[in-house]
Amino acid sequence: ENNPSTKPEIVYILMYNPGTDQEGVHTTEYPKDGSGSEVILAFEELGDCIQFATALKENPNFPLEPIPTPAPLAQMQPAMESMGLSIMVVPQMQSS
Repeated sequence: ENNPSTKPEIVYILMYNPGTDQEGVHTTEYPKDGSGSEVILAFEELGDCIQFATALKENPNFPLEPIPTPAPLAQMQPAMESMGLSIMVVPQMQSS
């Protein structure tokens, strides 16, 4: 259900080299069918974002260090859409 009132204000995204000229954001292809559509994963929970970052770091083909970074969803969405990227909000994986 995509009711705007249920969307989190702050989400956690994976950044590379934040605050530098080489700053970047992690994207993934979705759906994974060769569509070429890139989405940004925006996690509701910092813990889930950290787990995902750890899994990425364990991949030997992955040279960059992903940094979980808080971001305001409402401000981020228009900027990402202007770059042709969509944001997929990842709901909290386990209830605490």
